[in-house]
Amino acid sequence: MARQHAQGLGAVVRRISRNPAVMVALLAVAAAMWAVVASRQVFPYLSDDHDEAIYLLQADALAHGHLFPPAPKHPESFRPWLSVISGDKYLLKYSPVHASFIVLGILAGSPRLALGLIAGAAVVLAYLLAKEVLGDRKRAALASAFFALSPLFLIQSVTFLPYSSSLLLLMAFAVALLRGMRSSGRLWLWTGGFLLGVAVFARPFDAVLFAAPLGLYFVISSWADRRKLFGQAVWLALGATLPIVAMLAYYWAATGSPFRSPFSVLEPRDTLGFGNRKITPFHPDLIFTPAHGLYGVIRHVVLTSFWCFGGLLIIGFLLAGLRGRQRGGPAPWLALVAVTVPFGYLFFWGTFGTGLRGGLTAFLGPFYFLPLLVPVTFLAARGFANFWQRDRLLGVLAVVSMLTASGFLLAKAVQANLRATKEDRILYSTLAPIKDERAIVFLQPLYGPTLLHPFTGLRNSHDYDGPTVYALDLGEHQDLDVIDDYPGRVAYRFRLEGGDYRDNPPDPALYSSLQPLRVVEQPRLRTTLSLQNPTADPVVVVSVVMDGRRDTFVVDDQSYAGKPYRASIGIGRDSVDLSGPVVSHVVEPVEQEGLVISVSVAPKGISEAPRTVYQREFGWNADGPLFRVLLPGYLAANQLGPEDPLAELVSTGGEQGDPPRTP
Repeated sequence: MARQHAQGLGAVVRRISRNPAVMVALLAVAAAMWAVVASRQVFPYLSDDHDEAIYLLQADALAHGHLFPPAPKHPESFRPWLSVISGDKYLLKYSPVHASFIVLGILAGSPRLALGLIAGAAVVLAYLLAKEVLGDRKRAALASAFFALSPLFLIQSVTFLPYSSSLLLLMAFAVALLRGMRSSGRLWLWTGGFLLGVAVFARPFDAVLFAAPLGLYFVISSWADRRKLFGQAVWLALGATLPIVAMLAYYWAATGSPFRSPFSVLEPRDTLGFGNRKITPFHPDLIFTPAHGLYGVIRHVVLTSFWCFGGLLIIGFLLAGLRGRQRGGPAPWLALVAVTVPFGYLFFWGTFGTGLRGGLTAFLGPFYFLPLLVPVTFLAARGFANFWQRDRLLGVLAVVSMLTASGFLLAKAVQANLRATKEDRILYSTLAPIKDERAIVFLQPLYGPTLLHPFTGLRNSHDYDGPTVYALDLGEHQDLDVIDDYPGRVAYRFRLEGGDYRDNPPDPALYSSLQPLRVVEQPRLRTTLSLQNPTADPVVVVSVVMDGRRDTFVVDDQSYAGKPYRASIGIGRDSVDLSGPVVSHVVEPVEQEGLVISVSVAPKGISEAPRTVYQREFGWNADGPLFRVLLPGYLAANQLGPEDPLAELVSTGGEQGDPPRTP
């Protein structure tokens, strides 16, 4: 029985090997399954390239009929990463082409299904393009296998980054162009122009760098028959017209000019060329020099050689493929992509920023150079096929070595990304107790005043009415206004504390806290202030800033270390009172927003620059006679010990204690 099973399995293997299309179909299905399953397991909260969350936000808006993500009331509190506020919408820096792929997944039930669609289609197109370039179905199938098994493709296929879908469009363009040239088919040429136009809309720079060598091949191969060349060029141009017009219309809707891309609206210095470069106004400047560009390109080229299937072994087969007998045809021109892409990226500062040691390329691969997989794997497949014909045993050993090298690199990359996922899972677990509540959670602007950077796993729905709404913690006053706009929701503040986020290895001292917020509403806020003098300074001062005025109370000018004080404070919009002995009371106007209660000490008097030992800031507003305050407020300074002097006011739920936190 076992022998019969073995014979049957062998027959299946032989049948598949004789039918490359079947092998490619199985490979495409496997790639699609990998993309869907691995994305959920490795990146449940997305990767550390926070652009992913922007594409998902854009796709969610498109799926619900919005060309741009709508902006709710108080748009500064909900502003996403890499966006600018433009009227009642957020203008994102990226084009909507990649997001349109994700929409297909959303409509099918999950955005991750789009990753499977892109991965599977990329494998099929790699085969079709390799067949056009190499002229042999078996070698084309081998090329698609080398492409599909490259760690760079495998890692990028499980992210929502745009590089795989962009390469998909470019390969589809190349297939249509080469078939159109070979058959003089107008439909193929029109399709090639259309796909190139969409690719330009998606990622203009990559499209130009990839298409330029094939464009030269198109011109040179038909130069002797200029009439034919002109006719084919017309059909290519006609195909490209519609997506290019759509791109210009999108630019017009986004920026008011059909010739201004939204890519650099947020930060004009995020562009090609040398000089002062940065990705957002909140990031530090980088003086990008040719030396930086050369370093970034060299590092990306070296990384790409390892992130291709087989690592350095594939470079040997690539060189053998370049020395093949086939002199004419598109292969040499496609090989030029391995020159045009690095040369073009010499002038883009992103290769330097992402290529630094410990940067994104360390665990996501040299993603800018994903198009290099096409010429490298195709020509390496030709070289390997020739090698296989000469020595099958060494060929088997080479395949085993290539699988081992790529498997090791893929495992290390997955391990690094899983380490980040584990850290996020622990930090986000603090939010688990409120998953069944209708809540609004304020997130600290850890990397600047934008959402989705870094908390990509905490995303709003397109209408900002999901079970949990996430907003930026922009201060007590702003947070209170946002809470007022979301009645019926329980408010919380989510923060990371105690350590550094994304340390390598992860910082064991880092934890997350979830602090409940509440709003008190009464005609006059009254609370008890209880403290001891933490210094030997004789002057103790209590001050209250409220509605453009500051009340300063000197409660003692003969104090000593450890002397206790207990007083009642009453705060209204027009006046502040403090019970107990008061040495002096001064009122003065100030330009300061919110409600601030502070305690200071001084060696002589309030004119001698008193030192603040406690300060807590609150957001407030008024609704008719009612005075509304957001609690517990923000503790700006405290040298008075663990017991908060305003414990009666700021304790959450009537109990004093630390906020809940993760280990």
